[in-house]
Amino acid sequence: HEFYQKPNEVVLTIFAKGIPAENVNIEFGEQM
Repeated sequence: HEFYQKPNEVVLTIFAKGIPAENVNIEFGEQM
């Protein structure tokens, strides 16, 4: 996971990988 990028870039990367928006909050919660 590219969590060392800017938040916007991370979101774009997540969506680019086809991860559902529901999982985005989970990912950010675990990483941050």
